[in-house]
Amino acid sequence: MSDTFYILAAAFVLLVGYAGYRLGRSIERMKKLVYELIDALKNNSPKRHTHRTEAGIEDAIAVALDVLQEYQASQKYTEARISQLTDILTITREGPHSYDPDRPNGKKKHDQ
Repeated sequence: MSDTFYILAAAFVLLVGYAGYRLGRSIERMKKLVYELIDALKNNSPKRHTHRTEAGIEDAIAVALDVLQEYQASQKYTEARISQLTDILTITREGPHSYDPDRPNGKKKHDQ
């Protein structure tokens, strides 16, 4: 075999060895950081909120949940009305005389 092959093989082996060395150092640094984090969490007790702050947070959560529930109800109503609109327009597109003008259209689909 040619000398170029041996040079390339040696360079590859050196490159793989260096990459392994760097990877090993990175893993050791990560281990060290994890152990430092664990020690910091063990040694530091979490700070507590005052009762008034906790009450304020609880009230804010209650308001946020109420807003979310109202939004979901409004969204269901809107989806039902859009579905009804789609049905009416689909019937109307079938032909010039396909829509029944006496058809009740005030009732919501989810109420039927």
